[in-house]
Amino acid sequence: MAAFWRRYNQCFRVLSCLVLGVVLLDCPTAAAGFDCDQLYRISQNWQCRPKFPKMQDGKIIIMVQVSDGWVDFLENWLSFARPHLKSECMQLAVIADDQTTMDAVKLIDFKSTGLPVSLILANELKGGASKKKFIRSNTDDIDKLNLPTPYGSKKYKDDMSMRPQEISFFLRKGCPVFFSDIDVVWRGDVFQELVNQNAGKKEANMYGYDDFDDGSVDRGKELCGGFIYFNPTHWTMKVVNEWADKLAQEHDTNQGPLNEIIKKTGGGFDEVQFLSREKILNGKTAQLHWAQATVVHANWMIGKEKKKQFLKDRGLWHDGAELVRHRDDASRDSDVEVEVTDKLLDKAAAVAVESTGHTAPISHHA
Repeated sequence: MAAFWRRYNQCFRVLSCLVLGVVLLDCPTAAAGFDCDQLYRISQNWQCRPKFPKMQDGKIIIMVQVSDGWVDFLENWLSFARPHLKSECMQLAVIADDQTTMDAVKLIDFKSTGLPVSLILANELKGGASKKKFIRSNTDDIDKLNLPTPYGSKKYKDDMSMRPQEISFFLRKGCPVFFSDIDVVWRGDVFQELVNQNAGKKEANMYGYDDFDDGSVDRGKELCGGFIYFNPTHWTMKVVNEWADKLAQEHDTNQGPLNEIIKKTGGGFDEVQFLSREKILNGKTAQLHWAQATVVHANWMIGKEKKKQFLKDRGLWHDGAELVRHRDDASRDSDVEVEVTDKLLDKAAAVAVESTGHTAPISHHA
């Protein structure tokens, strides 16, 4: 009987999409404008054999990292990124920093992405770049406060220190890795920006954006550490290995050490392709002209609520309530199928009843 109702719900959503033009969370999205072959052409020196549960050979890895208290940002990231993901050439790796975070992440409906998705605890990725003991933070004090990880705290620095090790794990398997912070909003086709930027040029070791400020101070180039496409080349792996070793010795924010290492590695920033400043905006530049941006990054500001309000003010925050269905503890297991929320179905049914043209279509972009 449960299978019947699950199938009924699926059919109801499809009919709503086709007949009413309703944009529900599980409605098929328009395919991204770029072609996978174009993306493969900018991805050097790779064969991608991840040899990891639920991951597939030959597909680029989209990687995000999430800490306790920030799962709603993962939901928001996913809701914007979903239309720009291609199952033909991509797979998603979601790295949870601890078990508490993983329990919350498992409640998210990833099936609507159409991608192979692997939910990974950070300590499963031992054996990355650094030969030193894999870093784990003592989260007891933070967990007792039940707060998101504060910027600059020991746990924050520990979590940031894990990032290059997690990236290196898959680079060493020959996989291109596109890492995105979850406070980044993909308003448009990120991959088309990569392809456009590479037109007529040789493939780069890394692609990213210059995290400059509002232009009042010339700081030179600084690659943002929270939005980078890594090709698994010798140059990239040398940089990432040194980055991981540096952060293993001195737990710190990740961006400064990364840029220092790039500068002293052969070729320096010439080995990195920087994406359009007009299209990829950080928390400073987005104050000026965000409306035409492909990407808006809520950085250059401290605090979860401040970031969230920054995104809400620009219509770049989706209510995560429609992405998650809370379940009783007894019904939880690692392979349970996460279904659409009752609230979402109620909305769809209401529109179906009032399909005379008097009711505006529901959109998760509202």
